[in-house]
Amino acid sequence: MNKRKWLLFLVIAGLAVLLWWLNKQHLQLAPKDVKNWVLQFGLLAPFVFLFLSLVRPFVLVPLTVFSLAAGLAFGSVLGTIYALVGATAGALGSFLLATTFRSKKKETESSSRKLRAVTSRIQEHGFLYILLLRIAPIHFDFVSYAAAASRANYRAFTAATFLGLIPGTVALNVLGSSFVSGNYAALAIVCLIYLIFISVPLVLKRKRPDLF
Repeated sequence: MNKRKWLLFLVIAGLAVLLWWLNKQHLQLAPKDVKNWVLQFGLLAPFVFLFLSLVRPFVLVPLTVFSLAAGLAFGSVLGTIYALVGATAGALGSFLLATTFRSKKKETESSSRKLRAVTSRIQEHGFLYILLLRIAPIHFDFVSYAAAASRANYRAFTAATFLGLIPGTVALNVLGSSFVSGNYAALAIVCLIYLIFISVPLVLKRKRPDLF
């Protein structure tokens, strides 16, 4: 890695650490906080939300905070659209950044056992495995970095991320919007559908142990 890349990496890492510390010590962002802050921008609120979603992976704020905030701020339909686009953009951003600073030597010598196991499956099964990881309740940003370490195709990564996010994002947005509308019947139905979706990886684990 040349000096320019190292300098850029250090600047980004420093900003990420600073923002993470500010969030940890002073902000402690909750979905309601994100909603209230974003809506202050009026017509620009969706664009502000999308920008925050893009930088979210670098400040270690959980994805669920933003998914719930989207439902609270924009309702179940628009909130789902904004949350899906924002989460996919954030995942692609972290994937591309990790790809840029990837070091093959470090990957082989110092990667954790879990990371090596996941990257080997991604290399073998590609789109399908990333899709299953996105549907399953697995650490969102870890999957992005594992996909980058496995040298996955960015188009397959983006498509699998977007499709795999749909069930959980819909459920979280309906959950957020239900606090505003009080439509708990819709919430129960969506949560049931989501439970069916996340059971798919568990069923495949028994039927196709080679995937896991």
